[in-house]
Amino acid sequence: MFEEGARSSCLQEFYTATTHANRADALAFELIAITDMASCPRSLPEQVERIVTCPYKPTKLILRAKELTPSAYAALARAILPLCHQHGIQLILHTHWAIALDLGLSNLHMPLPLLEKMPFATREKFTISTSVHSLSEAQQALSLGAQSLVAGHIYATNCKAGVPPRGLAFLRSICSLGQAVYAIGGIGLHPSQWQELQQAGASGACIMSAYMQV
Repeated sequence: MFEEGARSSCLQEFYTATTHANRADALAFELIAITDMASCPRSLPEQVERIVTCPYKPTKLILRAKELTPSAYAALARAILPLCHQHGIQLILHTHWAIALDLGLSNLHMPLPLLEKMPFATREKFTISTSVHSLSEAQQALSLGAQSLVAGHIYATNCKAGVPPRGLAFLRSICSLGQAVYAIGGIGLHPSQWQELQQAGASGACIMSAYMQV
C-alpha cells in the first residue's frame, strides 16, 4: 500500500503542486491520525511506525486506546512518544490528562462530557481539542476552553454504519464559529476529498481507519 500511495498521481499532484499558492494550501491543511486498536492489524507501536514513515505522514497523532487501563495507556504513550518526536509529529493524548502532564505534553483531546468535569485550572494547562456533533455542542466546547473542534461525521463511514453523515453543510456551520475545525468520518487518503473539506472551511482532517491500514 505504501508503494501504491507513492505512485498515486493525485497524491503527487497534491504534494508537489507547482504554484506557490497551491503549496501553501497543501501545507495549511493538516492531517491528523487517530489510533484504533480494534481495527489495527498489528500492535499500535508497529502501526505508528508505519504511519510516521508513509508518503502521507500526518502532522499530529491522537493516541486513542479506550481498551487500555491507565497504566497500560501510559506505557503505550511512553513507547510512541520518541517515535513521534523523531519524525516531527505532535503526539496528542486522548482523555488521560494526568498522563499527559506526567509526560510533559501540552496537547490533549477530551470527549465533551469529560471536558465538562475537568477542573478549570487543569484545562488551562493544555491546548484541548474536543469532538462535536452539533452546533450547540461546538459552542459548549468553546465555552469550556476547547481551542479546536473535531466535527463529524462528515461522510458515510463503516464506523457508524446506518447513521446518516452530517455532511459539508454541517461542517461549514461549525467552521463559521471561527475556531480551528478538523473534519472526521469517512475520510480517506484522498487529496481531492481533503480539498473539498478545506473549501468548506476545515483546518484539516482526522483520519482513523485509513491510517490503521497503511
